[in-house]
Amino acid sequence: MNRTMVKRAFCVILLSLSLAGLALAQQAAPGPAAKVNEGKANITAGETTITLSEVHAKKLERMRKLGVTVLYPTFVPDRFSLASATLTDNQDRRSFAYHLRFCDKRHLCFSIESGDVDEGVGDIATGNRRLKGQSESLGHFIIERYGNGGIRSEYLVWKAPKVRSWKGNRLSFSGTGVTDKEALAIVESLALIE
Repeated sequence: MNRTMVKRAFCVILLSLSLAGLALAQQAAPGPAAKVNEGKANITAGETTITLSEVHAKKLERMRKLGVTVLYPTFVPDRFSLASATLTDNQDRRSFAYHLRFCDKRHLCFSIESGDVDEGVGDIATGNRRLKGQSESLGHFIIERYGNGGIRSEYLVWKAPKVRSWKGNRLSFSGTGVTDKEALAIVESLALIE
């Protein structure tokens, strides 16, 4: 019986060494080099070319092909990137609502979304500071700020765009992690995806 246990122990040791050697050999083998632009694609909003992940660019292109008028910010602070782009079909009203969510590494996010008044989008604007702006897409607008203007302040604007092809009733900008100046710049930069 002693001999059988020694053989089993020896087999376990050999198997362990073989697996360890195989694992080390695989780690040492170089993998394919990643391409800098792999998985990237461009969209055009207004007259600005924007590089996004290929997945998000395709989603936005599908929205456009469905006849959805999408306003996209041509200015996004460098620390943010598009985290999601979703489309909701409102079959009763034969319209679509979209939601674009931009997040940073700290998981602070802001959103741009469209919707019908009956369905609701955003909240009732009753902030403690009003930021006034103007853009080609929205005309005059007011952003309501909740908070002291720090990164945890929340922002909201809820307005009907002045874009001829706009089929939704309202557009909303809301979120945290941006300054007053950045919030104004984001909303002022909203442009039609072409």
